[in-house]
Amino acid sequence: MSMLFWTLLPDQMLPLVFVAGGLIFLLGWRSAGVGLVGTVLAMPLLAPVVEAVIAALPPWITLAILAVVAFSLFRAAAALLLGRGAADYIVGRFAFEAARFALTVLVVWPFRAAWKLLRALFRYPGPRELHLQEPLPGRLAMHNRKTVRQRRR
Repeated sequence: MSMLFWTLLPDQMLPLVFVAGGLIFLLGWRSAGVGLVGTVLAMPLLAPVVEAVIAALPPWITLAILAVVAFSLFRAAAALLLGRGAADYIVGRFAFEAARFALTVLVVWPFRAAWKLLRALFRYPGPRELHLQEPLPGRLAMHNRKTVRQRRR
């Protein structure tokens, strides 16, 4: 979560974060201070390299990276607001729903579309499509009259 926090800071805040890292280092939290100072020093050096790599990638990979970053931000916000256990549950449920949707799109929808196409091409027209006006012969005519009488009641 802390790495994502640093990417949201503007460049004008880097000197202030550098000073805060030095102060934290002097107060005795050496690993946190070194981490802050190291992050502040690495960000301006790595930003042009990361920007060039992202610009060279195809758009679909860039969108995938954007989705992963957005998902990480969502998880961090959920962990901050609801707690780590609830955030883990939300992430697991979202991953399950995304996998189920992808499976549905990739497996079920093509077969459903093929079935609808075949049904539309080779469908036998029923009585509603034929618009039968003359009465049906034999027993069917009597059965048809009974159902009409039963419907009137």
